[in-house]
Amino acid sequence: MIQRVNDRISIFFTDEGFGKSNSILIDDDTRIMIDSGAGKITEQALPQNVDILINSHCHLDHVWDNDLFVNAQILAHPLERENFKDNKKIGSIENWEKYMNEDPEKYMHLIGTMKESFFGTWRIDDTIDEGDVIDAGKTKIQVLHMPGHTSGHLTFFFPDEGML
Repeated sequence: MIQRVNDRISIFFTDEGFGKSNSILIDDDTRIMIDSGAGKITEQALPQNVDILINSHCHLDHVWDNDLFVNAQILAHPLERENFKDNKKIGSIENWEKYMNEDPEKYMHLIGTMKESFFGTWRIDDTIDEGDVIDAGKTKIQVLHMPGHTSGHLTFFFPDEGML
């Protein structure tokens, strides 16, 4: 499902696989996607035309489709950049049980569809941190470091829209 916030911002809700993740597409002068998500809905954002992909944190349900963003600069918090170097920190069952409320067995069918990128290192081109402001054109995004879920977890505030 895709929910439009305004003429530039849409929220993409994953309808398969990991059911609780979502992504945000900012379709402005600079096309920005926050979290690549995990599901076929990502393809509707035309990832090959996205300029910047921001990963809020390094869990599979938020980064599974990173490899579709072939032309995007990929950004994450410096602490997450370190986590992306070790795929065990991205997708381990131990982490799943620690952070998720659902039985991981429900998603075991996805193991057969593991992407090649899961077994290697993940590309992060640059980092962003607390206080950074990303200018997409008419849309401004304030970066907030909110550790807890992961050490480098990021949250985003859209001041003109009053949206966190």
